[in-house]
Amino acid sequence: VRLDGLKPIRYGIKLDGELTVDHIKKQLSILSSLSIEQIGFFDVTHPSSLRRHTLMDYNQTKIKQLNVRDFVAYELPLTKSTDNNNSSSIPFIIAIHRRLEHPDRYLSPLTRQKILFFGQPIIIAYDENESTKITNKSIYENVSKQLERLLRKNTDLSYVSNHALDCDDSLGERYPFILKHVTEEGKKCSICPWNRFCTGCSFESNTNEFLRTRGNLAIEWESSAYYLRYLSGREQDVEIHPSVKSSRTLNKNDANTDEPSSIITLEDCLQSFTNWENLENKEMFNCKRCKKLQPADKKLDIWKLPPCLKFSDKVLHVVEK
Repeated sequence: VRLDGLKPIRYGIKLDGELTVDHIKKQLSILSSLSIEQIGFFDVTHPSSLRRHTLMDYNQTKIKQLNVRDFVAYELPLTKSTDNNNSSSIPFIIAIHRRLEHPDRYLSPLTRQKILFFGQPIIIAYDENESTKITNKSIYENVSKQLERLLRKNTDLSYVSNHALDCDDSLGERYPFILKHVTEEGKKCSICPWNRFCTGCSFESNTNEFLRTRGNLAIEWESSAYYLRYLSGREQDVEIHPSVKSSRTLNKNDANTDEPSSIITLEDCLQSFTNWENLENKEMFNCKRCKKLQPADKKLDIWKLPPCLKFSDKVLHVVEK
């Protein structure tokens, strides 16, 4: 996920369980044309949290110790240093998506509004040591740039006659969201004390200097803007790099499939399992017409995957006859 707001890119890297994390960083750095310092791995198990993957910070961690399903790589900004060789990653701000729902009945001020999280968090560049001050306007512009591909543009709305758009107050404004200071969990304010029951202090897009807190930022959407302008389907839309196809079809293009470098995917195993199999003389089929044993073919079909699928890896030795 890059900082320029363009469509995320999916890369394909051939991994071995005995290799270390340093191998992933080097391969990803070559494919993405980014330095290793600009690549950070985060857990994305929940829309309200984006935490640094601690095991990925140790270069000697083996790949087999990782759960590669629940983390994604983000582009990290670099400090503007006069010496390019000493560039290092800077502190950044995590912004999470949320919206509020107001129930008709509630028992206490804590339950008068329900917080719903959605989408994938983003990273905002923030350098405390920068000579020029960072304004609230620049923070809004940074967030808007990264979310531009997820919004339905006004030009698209002009071609559709939808009277529901008349009730959307955010169309007349520049931003369909409000930024608020929140804690890391995204539910409470990072400025006010707990007894205020504040869900986050907002700040406007102006030239005032941005107030940095220890928490995160909440991108709070109005209900009308969320339903009419936010396109959740585009968030899962990624650009497929040619390395993904080459890593998956390596075993099909290689002339010698016995080499350990060939890759066997789960799709290859299931396809081989459902192919037609010639029984030859092993199992003859009793033909009802001629009343004789005839050679037959057998085929298995998978109609539905079971809830739990087990695979057994066996070590086979090739014997030349």
